[in-house]
Amino acid sequence: MTPEQKLMALMAADTPKQPDPAFEYAVMERLARLRAVERFSRLAMAVVAGGGVLMGLTWAAAQGQMAQALPIVAAVGASSIAALVIWTLRRA
Repeated sequence: MTPEQKLMALMAADTPKQPDPAFEYAVMERLARLRAVERFSRLAMAVVAGGGVLMGLTWAAAQGQMAQALPIVAAVGASSIAALVIWTLRRA
């Protein structure tokens, strides 16, 4: 066997396989579904945290105790934002 024939045999063994469109589509669909769930859960968490802060502020304003409730509402808001950041960084 000549060196050229050995080289051709080696190159023939390394030919890429044919792409499988059905498999690629299934993988892309699964990734899209996971990303959609991730985005929705991030949005839901932000809405719940924001709603809690707004509800606390509304309650404090209605009771006339805004000065007393503000530190609590600030702590809840800060911890909600921190939880959202930690959860987002964990997913990255």
